[in-house]
Amino acid sequence: MIIDAILRHREQIGPAEIPSSLINGHSPVAIFTDSAFECVRRIAAAIDMQRGVVLMPDGQTATVESMIDAGCSVWTDDASDATELAEHQFQRIDGVYFATSGSTGDAKFIFKSFSQLEAEVECLIGSLPDPIGCVGGTASHQHIYGFLFRILIPLVKGLPFAEYRWSYPEQIEGAVKTRSNWLVIATPAHLQRIGNLSLREGEVALVVSSGAPLMKTTALEAKAKFQSDVLEVFGSTETGGIALRSQSAGELSWRLLAPVVYHSETNSIESPWCERQVLSDQISFQEDGSFSLGPRTDRIAKVGGKRVSLAKIETLLETQANVDRARVFAIDDSRLGALVKITSDDDISSYVEQARNVTTRLKTSLLNDFEATVTPKVWRVVTEMPSDARGKLSTKLWRPLLSLDNRCPKILSLRFIDDHSLEMTLGFSPRLLWFQGHFPSQPIFPGVATSWVVDYVIRSFFNETAPLASWDAAKFSSSISPNDLAVLTINYHPAKRQYAYKLVRDEDTCASGKFKYE
Repeated sequence: MIIDAILRHREQIGPAEIPSSLINGHSPVAIFTDSAFECVRRIAAAIDMQRGVVLMPDGQTATVESMIDAGCSVWTDDASDATELAEHQFQRIDGVYFATSGSTGDAKFIFKSFSQLEAEVECLIGSLPDPIGCVGGTASHQHIYGFLFRILIPLVKGLPFAEYRWSYPEQIEGAVKTRSNWLVIATPAHLQRIGNLSLREGEVALVVSSGAPLMKTTALEAKAKFQSDVLEVFGSTETGGIALRSQSAGELSWRLLAPVVYHSETNSIESPWCERQVLSDQISFQEDGSFSLGPRTDRIAKVGGKRVSLAKIETLLETQANVDRARVFAIDDSRLGALVKITSDDDISSYVEQARNVTTRLKTSLLNDFEATVTPKVWRVVTEMPSDARGKLSTKLWRPLLSLDNRCPKILSLRFIDDHSLEMTLGFSPRLLWFQGHFPSQPIFPGVATSWVVDYVIRSFFNETAPLASWDAAKFSSSISPNDLAVLTINYHPAKRQYAYKLVRDEDTCASGKFKYE
């Protein structure tokens, strides 16, 4: 059914134009494309060529190079590169390899056969309302959650679906006005910051969210904005879907999907789409068969030879005044790092100078329960938790944040709008090295420092490693002073190997330009 649906859609929209470098060969095809339609075309082409399919998590240069090193022929929107290795990890051709999010460690690839995907799709369809008119969303189709809901479900049900993921509220509003009864596929991070929407009842049939449990307030706010209930899916790339709940409809606990079997003695599940898998979350069942989630069992770290619960530190931090959320990570065997989102009624600029006082207070609060040697040594205070294009706080984000060069302004928020576009809020502390002596009577942030920051951010968060080839269209239109806040946006154009950037304070563009790498 899944293969037939993919090939049928390919016949409707036309075949992919296969690069000549990929026509001959037997290596698996690693695919990345912003277009859901093109993704279907390329998978169909790989099926025709009897080659394995790997969906790349992003199209960044480092990811492309790693796929080539792994023996894949890469097929992105900007380039193709064929390679043939006698041995590689992607041996199977009867399904798709998906990348995990990397939120609990380095990303890895998980194989799902077409028969497993078909079984899960059939089960999920049974949980959806009827009718559904069209499918679209903010979740990427390059990962299993978006692939199931944004591509496979509409293909199997014969529904129209949006070609591109939505990044802004205006795109959602514009799309849902064209049809009624939309199925909107979202993530918690996107729902938390979706902003105001002007939607009428009936335009959206259901909002689906997956990736992490929603706070109840977020679910209720989303219901009010979308004029529809919100269905949460609990699961992972490894397990597929495990359970559902709808807090907006009064369901606070989770219910297992019908084919899923839970084994309490090993805290594991199995289903037609997942061989037995041990869960990282603790589960507590209630008399009615529903369950609640406890702390993750994989969030134990060894620091200086002592075991410490990262989840317990997070829970204690979140009980402190003005702390909205906390995440703690093991940087290495001797140090923990903490990201803390604080709430404040003050102007956002106060975050720049609040950070030191906040971290001192939080360090002290942990000493009642933990030895000083195992408390976080690196602290970052933010106004919003960082998120990648999937809405996840992945290793690729938290690790560079916790190892931030002290010459860089404070990063108060950071999010990938899509796989090639980054937006972050920077806080320019008076203590920054760049302000010293420039100028003594009226400090301003030097233009050369701005270029250093942009290059540093590109190398840290886009994993750029090549030498800088050129700096074009550079403009410095307005100055930045101590305690200023500014929004830095960076857009990567893979075909040109070019990053266009803009630094904006309030509504004034302070700096802009384009960096090109070799």
